[in-house]
Amino acid sequence: MLKEKLLSYIKEQTKQADFDHVDKSCTADEMSGIFTVKRNTVSHYLNKEVGKSLFKVNTRPVLFFDAKVFEERFFKPEKPVYASLEELFMEHTEAERKSREADDPLESMIGARGSLKKAIEQIKTSVFYPNTSLPVFLHGDTGAGKSYMARQIYEFSVCHGVLPEGAPFITLNCAQYANNVELLSSNLFGYVKGAFTGAYGTSKGLLEAADGGMLFLDEVHRLNNESQEKLFIFLDQGIFRRMGESEGWHKAKVRIVMATTEDLASNFLDTFLRRVPIVVEIPDLMERGYQERMQFIYRFFIQESKVLERTFSVSGNVLDALAGHNFKGNVGELQNTIKYLCATTYAKNKEKEKIALRLGDLPDEIISEIAQNDGMKIKKSQEVLITPESRPETAAGADTEESIHYRELFEKLNSIYEEFQSQGYALDQFEKRCFHAVSDMLDRLIYQQSKESETML
Repeated sequence: MLKEKLLSYIKEQTKQADFDHVDKSCTADEMSGIFTVKRNTVSHYLNKEVGKSLFKVNTRPVLFFDAKVFEERFFKPEKPVYASLEELFMEHTEAERKSREADDPLESMIGARGSLKKAIEQIKTSVFYPNTSLPVFLHGDTGAGKSYMARQIYEFSVCHGVLPEGAPFITLNCAQYANNVELLSSNLFGYVKGAFTGAYGTSKGLLEAADGGMLFLDEVHRLNNESQEKLFIFLDQGIFRRMGESEGWHKAKVRIVMATTEDLASNFLDTFLRRVPIVVEIPDLMERGYQERMQFIYRFFIQESKVLERTFSVSGNVLDALAGHNFKGNVGELQNTIKYLCATTYAKNKEKEKIALRLGDLPDEIISEIAQNDGMKIKKSQEVLITPESRPETAAGADTEESIHYRELFEKLNSIYEEFQSQGYALDQFEKRCFHAVSDMLDRLIYQQSKESETML
């Protein structure tokens, strides 16, 4: 068959393609001469395969390439159609940049080139400071991502050889000891026998346990003034005493990262604050912009898709609602909401490989907000298909019936135009055929929308 011959020819030409000297061997014109068929016939067959086995570059004339062979020789094309060869290879340059960033724990964070750009610059200044680095304060509201940032700082330090592989990373949540500052201090610095009731022996603290690595102190404002003074001495000189000791010093080489939700000036001693020169502000979710919020949404849906081993078809309305809702618990609450949403719909549809998520599946609080807030009008956005293999930066709209109709219309109009050029029939006939193609598509869209309006949620 002609189609198989054309695809085989393109495959062979793609194997030989030299992009420093691109010829016209993979054009409809060239192939029409080789196979002695009309150009529009060749174009019709090839355009049907664009997005499947082929992709094309809209140069003049249009170039067609075998997607699989191209990927084996060069890189994976992410789109079915490119405006130019420059656009195609610019995509490759961008892909290489993203690959490098993926190997960098800080640069791979959502917002690394946006809302977190300044924060990451500050953190790198801290990490690369000699010896035990500069201590860092991470300041932001609950759920903004301070704990995750601390872990990324550790991974970045290991990645760049500042800390050795396997170096300890220890977390102490000071809020757990809010009602017992004595116990908090003993856990952090250690204690000696008789330091307090129940201290029957000597015990090392987390500072010593973190020697050679990193200690993350979350909710550090829970430290009382005495503990702040002791930590100040350690930050300043690298020495400390266990609880109950009055002489002698212990040493440890520990990089310190601290986090708090509270105002610094009101909760810390001036001397302590002066010893922590870098304060990194972690913005709230709503301050991070629509695109970053959507990346978080995609990432969390992908995580659940992997856990549940299901594909999720998420309506554009659900995405708009999640992106527009002000989550008081920030990124953490958004993640929990998506986890709950996926879990509840999975429980109802365990037998299905693809699970649809619609507005009616959202928590009542978000649905009520949509109904009451005129500023959150429901938009007819495109749905997104989330699979376990999806990536946040490349999550794209699924092929809805509407998008399929549009693509078919484009292909039909393109075919009509090529016939008009090659056969030279009258202009009024060309216009009439285009009019009929558009009218047919509109009829199908109107019918589709009338069906969807019955089950919008």
